[in-house]
Amino acid sequence: MNLSQQTINYNLLGNDGPWIVFLHGFCEQQSLWNQVLPSLSGYRILTLDLPGFGASKGFAFESLHQIGEQVQQLFNALAISNPLIIGHSMGGYLAANMIESGLIKPRALAMVHSTFSADSEEKKQNRLKTISFLETNPLEAFLKVFITGLFSPANAANSNIIAKAEQMVSNNQKEAVIAALKAMMNRTSSYDWLENTDMPILFIAGREDSHVPLAITIKEASLCRRGSLVILDDCGHIGQFEQPLKVKNALENFILWVDALQLD
Repeated sequence: MNLSQQTINYNLLGNDGPWIVFLHGFCEQQSLWNQVLPSLSGYRILTLDLPGFGASKGFAFESLHQIGEQVQQLFNALAISNPLIIGHSMGGYLAANMIESGLIKPRALAMVHSTFSADSEEKKQNRLKTISFLETNPLEAFLKVFITGLFSPANAANSNIIAKAEQMVSNNQKEAVIAALKAMMNRTSSYDWLENTDMPILFIAGREDSHVPLAITIKEASLCRRGSLVILDDCGHIGQFEQPLKVKNALENFILWVDALQLD
């Protein structure tokens, strides 16, 4: 899809039925979801490379909201309404921002290794250190360290998983990576919205996730009026690679649960 000089790379599956939209995380691309896409029939599925990542080129942004506005243009072009949104890490932050700002009104939300909280002061300082490192070093030097930190210790030693992750992050641009770090650092908490919504929300958490600690996910799930929590053992921050069958089953069960709720 061309938006002036900008191009969002996306793929569609299915011809009719409710929409399901997958939003990947920081430094990732839509191939993240390949092993966990639902096998359920009767749905239309959209996966995309977020602006500035993967094969989506020509984008500049300073905030999650600006990314959301660019994604909303794609939704409008494809006539996507009332989707079930599944967001991983930064993709979950983006989904929460789009919902709160009124850019999209989904029927349900799945937060996969993601959080509604803002960055802690420690996290902000770590992001600033990363930005400083990137300003004077090649992107590849950052990605090498970044990749291993995404997984549980056992999976970080799995050469097949690491190879998949290296392939997934290989098509990034330093400018977009730095911009995304700043956007994530400056986001605000969505706890007020979380505590007052009736939207069905699924949380998928890795027991060994060092990016989104399990305790935070449990707290957020407890705040939900309609929340569901799946905890993955032997898993860090990317269950899509570490525990793909369990992630796929959790997503399919959530989709069916949301459909059942809407029939009540």
